[in-house]
Amino acid sequence: MKIHTYVNFQGQAKEAITFYAEILGTNEPNIMYYKDLPPDPNFPVPEACKDWVMHGSINYNDQIIMFSDQLPHVDYKQSNAVGLLIDLDDEKALKALYDKFSDGATIEMPFAETFWAKGFGSLIDKFGIYWQFNCS
Repeated sequence: MKIHTYVNFQGQAKEAITFYAEILGTNEPNIMYYKDLPPDPNFPVPEACKDWVMHGSINYNDQIIMFSDQLPHVDYKQSNAVGLLIDLDDEKALKALYDKFSDGATIEMPFAETFWAKGFGSLIDKFGIYWQFNCS
């Protein structure tokens, strides 16, 4: 069994996927847009949302991270109830990732040594997504 991460946005998914792919050094993002859906009168896509991401993904260290834009009729809520954790053995590489993610972010915990890790930090990135960085 695999559990994949699926991160939702409301109109920012393409910008976020591009940002994450660049920082993480992943493959070119795979993106499907709402405008590519076959027309369905039971599922009309608002004109303003046609260029939003229906489904997108990147592959990081053999793990798939998926993305989507929730259409306006969905009650979209950002939360820190679930976060993404990057766990690397290379403290220098992890700190570099933390610094890149920090651009426009709200720092929850500055990257530093802790009693459980050589380095740990957490933040809410510029898209409102909660990230943790752990060097065990």
